[in-house]
Amino acid sequence: PLPRGYQIKSNDAWCAMFVSAIGIKLGISDIILPEVSCYYMLEAYKKIDRFKDKSYHATIGDLIFYDWDLNKRPNHVGIILNYSNNIYTVLEGNKNKQVSTRDISSDYKYILGFATPNYEIAQKDVSDWASIYWTRAKLAGIIDGTRPKDACTREEVITILGRLNLL
Repeated sequence: PLPRGYQIKSNDAWCAMFVSAIGIKLGISDIILPEVSCYYMLEAYKKIDRFKDKSYHATIGDLIFYDWDLNKRPNHVGIILNYSNNIYTVLEGNKNKQVSTRDISSDYKYILGFATPNYEIAQKDVSDWASIYWTRAKLAGIIDGTRPKDACTREEVITILGRLNLL
């Protein structure tokens, strides 16, 4: 997709594109809104009332927006993978020109705020006790996010084990 009709260029910052690609790959681009710009991605979440300021306690799967210039405009975006002892672990594209994680304190001064994708829409058949792991597995690319109540085939089990680097 070409958000706003914009054709991506090879020298563009790609953190928002990375987050968008995850949503597209998981088949949830109606939940992780595709955009090539952090600014326009944040604005899209504001339009649907799914943006929270930095005082919000983010959870796994939320998007975090950074403001490196402290001018109230987003410069970078990532996906919250974990929260423990006031530390967020964030998956980011274009962190030093690669995909990487970052551990930051929940009071990190460069946090602008958080987008809260409505994963409940995609998880309507996932049991409450499994929902956090379902989301983690989708974000990690271990599962495709469909058929939560179906039995696994041997082929699918082998693929999951392979994606976990256990084979």
